[in-house]
Amino acid sequence: MVLGLSLAFTVTVVDPLVLSLNLPQISRALQVPPQVLGFLGGAATLVMAATLLAVGSLGDPFGLKRLLMLGLVGDAAVNLLAALSPNYGFLLGMRLLTGLMLAALVGVPLALLKVSVPAERRPHAIGIFMAVEMLLSGVMPAVGGWVAEAVGWRWLFLVAPLMSLGALGLTARYVREPDAEQRRTLDLVGVCLVGFVLLTLVHGMAEVQNGISRPQAWLPLVLSAAALVLFVLHERRTTHPALNLTLFRSAPFTVAVLANLTMNFLIAGFSFSLGQFGSVILALPPRTIGLLYLPGTLAITGAVILTGNLVGKYTPGPPSSLA
Repeated sequence: MVLGLSLAFTVTVVDPLVLSLNLPQISRALQVPPQVLGFLGGAATLVMAATLLAVGSLGDPFGLKRLLMLGLVGDAAVNLLAALSPNYGFLLGMRLLTGLMLAALVGVPLALLKVSVPAERRPHAIGIFMAVEMLLSGVMPAVGGWVAEAVGWRWLFLVAPLMSLGALGLTARYVREPDAEQRRTLDLVGVCLVGFVLLTLVHGMAEVQNGISRPQAWLPLVLSAAALVLFVLHERRTTHPALNLTLFRSAPFTVAVLANLTMNFLIAGFSFSLGQFGSVILALPPRTIGLLYLPGTLAITGAVILTGNLVGKYTPGPPSSLA
């Protein structure tokens, strides 16, 4: 069960990562304009972030297991269509759809893990979950590079479907559907504002490279900031917010969110830069570029394991455990 849920979650990491590392080959084959290259590489992640709140609210009424399986099937189907892309416009459309499917694979596996594993066994299950994710995140980029070098870039889009189908089989066989809870009202305004904030922010950041004084650069950034303010005001007033802002009153929660955002930002930027620098500047083959990503993943894995051991060793337990 844990393996299937971890595979599903890992798809959200491996899918955009393999694309970013091999983007130079794809851009040359489909003649992707340079100004679109960054957006193409991050399109799926952007849509995933923009729709995550909306998809999360569907988990209770629709069913967590059903939602996860739908996301896995959709991800496999969209990636197979992406492999047939005749031009970069079609591929961009498929990446936007991929992001929608990936949104169902981010939080749902951990939610199912929480309700399916007894509390006393949950730390061990989460450890296995994260170990599988970190291992595959380090290995699959090298596999993707080997595939691109051996049989061509189109076959890269089979990597994620194979993982999705494996996760689908394990989920269908071993994961039970938890009891449905009361339907929650979807905060459509909040979800739309989040999507607008992310879209304008990414567009503005992409245009900054051509000069911050250009309206194409600063205007989207100003609109993004204004939409963020509107989102905060709306969430504080609405009865059923898409994001409970009171969570940010907790210092540990805020630090964890900022650390996660920083880590994802660095990983996404590093993978895109490594793919471009390795292919365009150093003229390295795809397999070598994938192998270059492995040491960093191993370093992160070691840091995660060390942090977990230190937390377990030095964090005080509850009063009952100290009696």
